[in-house]
This record gives sequence, C-alpha cells and structure tokens, in this order.
Amino acid sequence: SREDEGYLLGRLADVHLRRGDPERAREFVLRARRTADEHGAAWESLFTLVMLGAIEQQVGNADEARRLQREAMRRVETMPEGHPAQSHLRAILLGVSARIATEDGALDDADRYAHEAFTAALGTRDMPIVAAVGVTIAEIMAGQGRPDAAAEMLGAAAALRGADDPTAREIAALTARLSEALGSDAFGTHYAAGKALDREAAIERLTPAS
Repeated sequence: SREDEGYLLGRLADVHLRRGDPERAREFVLRARRTADEHGAAWESLFTLVMLGAIEQQVGNADEARRLQREAMRRVETMPEGHPAQSHLRAILLGVSARIATEDGALDDADRYAHEAFTAALGTRDMPIVAAVGVTIAEIMAGQGRPDAAAEMLGAAAALRGADDPTAREIAALTARLSEALGSDAFGTHYAAGKALDREAAIERLTPAS
C-alpha cells in the first residue's frame, strides 16, 4: 500500500541518517514525497515534510529546518481532524519545533512546544512516540543546566521505548554531552535510574513541568 511504502522509505532514510549519510537519507524521503504527491496523498506528503525538517535540524541546517517547520505547521493546521496519523505527526513536528526554538534561544517557545508535543504524544498511546518527545524534553532540561535530570529522563525514554537506541543521532549527541558534564559513571547511574522506572513512573518523569 501507499502508506506501507512511505513508512518503509522513511525507515530506510533513518538508517542512512544513523550511518552518517544525510544526503542518502534525503533521497529516500524525497522519493516518498514524490510518491505521495503523485497519488494526492496529503497526509503522507505532510509526513515526508516533517521528516525532512527533522533531518535538516539534526544535521545543523537551521534555516532550512525552520522553513520546513513553518510550512509543515501551516499545513497540519489546515488538515481535517480525525486522521489516525494526526496526533503522531503533531507530536513529531512539535518536537522538532521545540528543538529549533531551543537552538534559537527562544526558551519560552521551546517549553510551550514541548508541552504540546508531549500532550499529542500521549494521545497516540504509542510509547516510542512518547519516548521520542521525551528525548527532546531531556535536551531542553540539559540546556537549562540540569544534566542529572536530563540523564534520568533519557533513561525514562528508553524505558518507554523498550530498548536503548544508541545510534539515533539526537540520543548519541545528548549522551556524549551529558557524559562529559556528569562523568560517565554518574551519567550511567542517572540513566539506569530512569530506565528502571515502570511505564507510569517514566511518563510522569518525562512530563514537562507546568
């Protein structure tokens, strides 16, 4: 099906991004986008736009990431309610928005986007999506000078995901940053504490402060 093809191409893009080849990752996402546009699949096309924004943000192309984020936000607000992927897309997009705002120093916007992303993620009942947003929240916490809390949140995200994910670029970068700030032993202790939480406690640990 069209959706299965788009999902598979997206996963292949993620593999290449993890291997350090963003150009190849873009090729797969753009291929998925062309297919979606040819079939008039608006939601699938929007999904590829969100993926492109995430790729550009992760590799440091801030201006292009902002442009794609603005376009995706504009489009998602005009889409009809009720599509099964709507909450997933909103969660991912708002998470990217939070990262961009953090990089821009717009901390109030980053906090607002993080709250909205987490609410959308919880609405999906999809724990890997909640975990993905949790990583973003951990990044924000690290930027606020709380590496200990960020390390525990990173572990809580792993608990919800059901596994560590060391090859994800954002997780690898945050792990290195926190290990340097805390020392590898202290980072491991805080991470393990978060990972030991049950689902309810992990969600509570990742919930952004009001």
